[in-house]
Amino acid sequence: FLLTLLHQTSFMKNQVESKIISIQKIFPTERVTSISTSLRHSLLLTSFGYIYSCGDSSDGQLGHGSLSECRAFRVIEWFLQRKIAIVDISAGSDEVRSHSAAISKEGELF
Repeated sequence: FLLTLLHQTSFMKNQVESKIISIQKIFPTERVTSISTSLRHSLLLTSFGYIYSCGDSSDGQLGHGSLSECRAFRVIEWFLQRKIAIVDISAGSDEVRSHSAAISKEGELF
């Protein structure tokens, strides 16, 4: 079963912007195995163990080393550079703060 659509919500200038994203077009060679979304950001996990993130990053929850918003899914390179394979992801937020979590193949929580 291949999931082809994801509903992404982002907060921009106090307005909620929603759009449909085609997962198949973004990842034509990788299989998306897990999706986790919050009020402010989204995470995707692929069959290669890579995490991609997009959305608001005001708390650094995207994992790109920046507090800048990211409108397109981008791989979290920190895990790639350390050759850490991820097996599970979680994105969460409330009205004030956001966070992301990942579990490695070895059982480490990040």
